[in-house]
Amino acid sequence: MFKIETIAKILEENKYGKIGKTIFVNTMPEGNEGILILEQTYGNTVDPQLPKYYNDSGFQVIVRNKKFETTRQIAYNIMETLTIEQSKQVDNIWVNQCYAKRLPQIYARTEGNMLEGSINFALNYVDNESFARG
Repeated sequence: MFKIETIAKILEENKYGKIGKTIFVNTMPEGNEGILILEQTYGNTVDPQLPKYYNDSGFQVIVRNKKFETTRQIAYNIMETLTIEQSKQVDNIWVNQCYAKRLPQIYARTEGNMLEGSINFALNYVDNESFARG
């Protein structure tokens, strides 16, 4: 099964920050600059004809920074880093595609005087563990 922590590891490996300090999963301390990765709010469609194949999964990445240009640049860089156009194995899943649904959107300042750049990703994958068993 896909774990959102995998995305955090990819971002850390690509020098976007450190997990728990500037890269966070599902929650982020208020007032912190950094990157927040959120699981999608709707469940994956389950197809009994294609077990362990998920073609409508996804996640959201939010970049929080005080400077507009920095927020936008990091968001676009992350979009490029996480785009997968040809199938490849990532941790315990076989990713067929991962791509931004839209270009990053920069939102107005938060209470902590931060800008937020949001990217919603579509993810199409197969759970490898099911194939390893048989």
